[in-house]
Amino acid sequence: MQTTLISVIGKPRNGRYNKAKYNLNGKLYETDFFFLPLLERYQPHQFFLLGTKDSIWEEVEKVRQEKPFEYQKTVIPFGVNDAEIWQIFETIVRLPLKNTHLIIDITHGFRAIPFAVFLAALYFQSVREDVHIEDILYGNWEARDTETQVAPVVHLRSYLDMHQWIRAARRFVQYGDGDLILEKLTQQPLSVDGQRLLEDFKDFLGNLQLNFVTQIGVSAQKLANDFSQPIAKELMNIPPYALLHPVIEKRLEMFLKNEPEWLRQWRIADWFQRNRQYSIVLVVLREMLITFTGELMGLKIFSSFNREKKIAYLHTYMVYFDRPEELKGKLTPLQIEEIQPRFKKIREILGNEVFDSWRKLINEVREARNHVGHALMRKSRHDDYIKPSKEIERIKNWVKDSYNILNTIQNIPDTKQKQLKKELKEILKISSGKKIRCYIVVNEGIHPVVEDLKKQYGDQIRYEVVTRGNVDLNDERKIVSRVKEILKKHHGAEFVIVPSGLPYLITMVYNTVLQITSKHPIYLQLDREKGRYVEKVLDPRKLML
Repeated sequence: MQTTLISVIGKPRNGRYNKAKYNLNGKLYETDFFFLPLLERYQPHQFFLLGTKDSIWEEVEKVRQEKPFEYQKTVIPFGVNDAEIWQIFETIVRLPLKNTHLIIDITHGFRAIPFAVFLAALYFQSVREDVHIEDILYGNWEARDTETQVAPVVHLRSYLDMHQWIRAARRFVQYGDGDLILEKLTQQPLSVDGQRLLEDFKDFLGNLQLNFVTQIGVSAQKLANDFSQPIAKELMNIPPYALLHPVIEKRLEMFLKNEPEWLRQWRIADWFQRNRQYSIVLVVLREMLITFTGELMGLKIFSSFNREKKIAYLHTYMVYFDRPEELKGKLTPLQIEEIQPRFKKIREILGNEVFDSWRKLINEVREARNHVGHALMRKSRHDDYIKPSKEIERIKNWVKDSYNILNTIQNIPDTKQKQLKKELKEILKISSGKKIRCYIVVNEGIHPVVEDLKKQYGDQIRYEVVTRGNVDLNDERKIVSRVKEILKKHHGAEFVIVPSGLPYLITMVYNTVLQITSKHPIYLQLDREKGRYVEKVLDPRKLML
């Protein structure tokens, strides 16, 4: 790489700078222009000399006659207002620099001009990877030794390092990005234990960057344990880091709370939302909603089968339960019909507002997450533009609303919690292929057969009554027609014959079911002593086995 020198001159009162001795890297130089020993010391390929139109350019030319050197005259304004300050900054950052080590000399800069030069140096450091700031120098003539007249040379590059630490703090606090902190710490001489602590810090940051939700808490705990050990004192001896440490510890606390897994995942989503990493927020929110339902139902929440094949499907049924047409192809008509009253029961348990807000949240987060996860490549229309600012605002609201909704559900009374869990599990069983029963009551007479069934099998049983009261034995066609109607209506169900009324009627109903379905229905036999029905299978083949 080449070497470039940028120096500044002004207009001293006496028309020329006072001579002084400067100690530069152990060698004394006596001169009135500090850039002269820098030219000798660094032998730059380029030399840009900055000054106003009133700077002592003629004196520079006189010096060149005595000791020739090449420079590029760069005129800048005085910097007396905002526009001129910006012009100075822009002039410097637009200098034709490329693949170079840069030395900056602000010794003869006029008052505020060195500030603009220093800001330009910060720009080069932050934006230009091909410009490396080697040093920023100031020959402090005012601080010269009164006896030897030797003026100290102040190396100001440490100010750039301070700015790097400030940037590191800002990136971690505002964006959750700790890479620059890690980079600054890696540059420090640390013991083997100190290096191990940095490795744990790197793991923690990596889990955040990769959104490894299940490992974030584990790595945070490990890092917190490190901070409680004597090895952390090494870091505290680094002054800039000592100021950052409380901020890092505070961030770790949010991952170490003893609380339900869904709530911990919500805090991670909130962390990313505050750090403006909105695409990751959507991923975490979607997983958090699945985790919440899994914990609510007592399922193993880290089972991929439970998450994707049970809970995710359950969420789909919840979103569309009142729109059966949307569930075609996902569930059979019988399953759709069976889960609808159970979701209505859940709505009663939670209340309309909470239940519908929960459904809406699941649907909107899932849809937005798919948009982000598939880079909007699965949209049906290219002209259906999604405005990013509105989507970001929605994400912020989802983070806030999800906490309120799920916290409300979690804190309903225990009795309602049990009812909710029971209904969700039953829906899952039905959707997973559990046989849906239809009880065919042959005759509902004076004795309340249906009420007895509900006591044994639950209030939400599916049942049909073939005949009621006294029946004319000559109405065989009507009875067979009624059974056929029932079988068609509940196609796909497991049929159970509830014997009541005359034996002839029972046989007729049983045989009709067998002939049409080609399957022996289950037959209930009343155990009068126990007051319960006993299930029987009258299939001769099964009885023989």
